[in-house]
Order: sequence, then C-alpha cells, then structure tokens
Amino acid sequence: MADKTQAPIIIRRHEEEEDHPPHGGAWKVALADLMTAMMAFFLIMWLIASSDEAELTALAEYFTPNDARQQEAGGAGILWGESPGTGGVQGEPSSEEVEGGADRSQGEPVPSEGDSFSVSSGTQTPPSETPARFPDEGADPRLSDALLPPEAPAEAVAEGAQPEEPGPAPDPERQAELERILAAQAQREAELERVEEEIRNAVLANNPPDLLENIDFQITPEGLLVRILDRDRKPIFETGSAAFDDRSRALVVAVAGAIYALPYPIVISGHTDAAPYRDGAAYSNWELSTDRANSTRRLLIESGVSAERIARVSGYAETVPLNPEDTLAPENRRINLLLRFPDPLIGDRDPDADQP
Repeated sequence: MADKTQAPIIIRRHEEEEDHPPHGGAWKVALADLMTAMMAFFLIMWLIASSDEAELTALAEYFTPNDARQQEAGGAGILWGESPGTGGVQGEPSSEEVEGGADRSQGEPVPSEGDSFSVSSGTQTPPSETPARFPDEGADPRLSDALLPPEAPAEAVAEGAQPEEPGPAPDPERQAELERILAAQAQREAELERVEEEIRNAVLANNPPDLLENIDFQITPEGLLVRILDRDRKPIFETGSAAFDDRSRALVVAVAGAIYALPYPIVISGHTDAAPYRDGAAYSNWELSTDRANSTRRLLIESGVSAERIARVSGYAETVPLNPEDTLAPENRRINLLLRFPDPLIGDRDPDADQP
C-alpha cells in the first residue's frame, strides 16, 4: 500500500543561459549626431526660404573661395550684402579698382604707414587732403582699400542688386502752394519792417530823440509787437496811476498817427512790475494793468484810430514780466500794442493777447 501512494519523481533539466556582454552607448552618439545634422539642415532651409535675392547673393559671394575682393581685403564679412563704406551690395570690384590694383602690381611701391592712396584710381593723395576716417587707417593698406568708402560714388551696381529708384516727383500743386506761402512771408516781413520804420519816424518828427528809448519793436508770428515801456528815470505812468504825463502822451499820439490808416487789428495789454499793494487794499496790479491798457485804448481812439480795430484790451498784472530775472525792473511796467498780421504759415489764429 505504501508503494502505491508514493508520488512519482519528476526530473527537470535546466539549461544554463550564457551571459551576454553589456551593450555599448555608441548608438546614442550616432543618434545625437543625426539629430544635430537634421536640425542644422532644417535651419538652413528655413533661412534660405526667408532670405531675399540680395541676401542670397551676398551669402554666395561670402563662400566663394577665390573671390578677388576677399583676396585683396584679406577676408571679408557678410554684412548682409552691404559694404562698410558705400552701403551698397558687395559684388565684383569695379574696373577702376581693378586698374588701380594692376598698376600697383606692376612695380609700384607698396605704400607705407604715412602714405594714402585713393580707392577709386590708386593714385597717391597728398597728406593734407587725406580724410581721417579711421585711427589705424595706414596700418594695413589692404584693409584700408577694402573698408574705406570711395572718394567718389561708385557708378557700377553689384550683380543681383536692385538699382536705387528715384523718389516721387513733387506735387505741382503743393510746390506752388509752398512758393506762394514763402512769397507771402517775405512780403509780410517787408511790410512789418516798413510799419516799424514809419512809427520810428513819427516818434522822432516832433519829439526829442530820447523818446525812442521808451519804445521797442518785435516781429512775432502774430504780427508787429510795439512795446511802450518804462525806463530808468523815464516812466510812462506815475507810480500806481493810469494817467499819462506829457511825455508818454506824446509817444502814444505819435504811434497812433503812424498806424491809424493801417488795416491791422490791435490787441492792447497792460503789464506791471511785481511791487505789491498793501495788504487789504481793494486795488491791485490787476486793476492797474487793465486801467492802463484802457487809458491807451482811449488815447488811440482820440488820436484817430478806429474803435473797430481794437480787438482786445486786457491786463496781466505782473504775471508776464519782460525781465523775469528782476521782476521789479522798470521795463516790466509797459503797454503792449500788437498789430495783428499773422504769418501765412500759421493762419489767422486768435492769440491770447501777446507775449513779452
């Protein structure tokens, strides 16, 4: 019974596998080289597709091994087809440059550091006429010939380069309008100078010459600015008063006699110095400057100037000093008469009275 219950013995045969040597990493290097080459290839294809004809021409010239331009210069950069001197596309040397190089090769001495040669013809230039383009210009004649711009503009156009197109022709209407404006400006300036001279002559006609010290003139974009102003010990108005004395009245009457027949509108403005009134006073420099401007308006009308020509009367107190360095200076106390004759370039705009 014991023999029948005994399990059979099973023998399994195991074949031992031989160990394989470890794989190397050479395939990784090859794959990396392949990927790098593919990346470079696609980059070159993209650059070629995005470059224009001039850039491709310059690139081809750069990789040409026996280019005469490179041999003469000892090497050259791409610079996207532009030469450092002329700003044009690099190409074959001009006939003048080839002739100049041939002349030097036929026994002409090599220039020293102190010599200078013209790029276009190869002839020697006196030292006094040599422009100092680069500090080390004479160190290497080859670099000097290659990098410096020619003395005269090159007439030859490099192969593949587009010739420079002339600019658009000027518009005849705009040209005529510009000429009209320039002529009107010249006529306006001559007219204002004539008016200024007439005012000077009118002041000197029946008055002492020193009365001209209390008046000056300035041609502005808005017209002729006539200033009637105080001088040291020669005031136009008494202190704090808007009444004219005999001297200032004669000056305003003379100005009115010179301008009463003119067509130009008149802008009158009064200005004071920065001397303040006492605290609590009901009268200030604003009222004083306005009253003086109004007194001038009334005297001009009494002297023959049409009231319709008065365009504006205003007072600025001490806010627009003629001498901002000394706000108490006598010239800050003044009356401005602006004869409005605007510059045709700016048109007939309405100025905010006048400037100093």
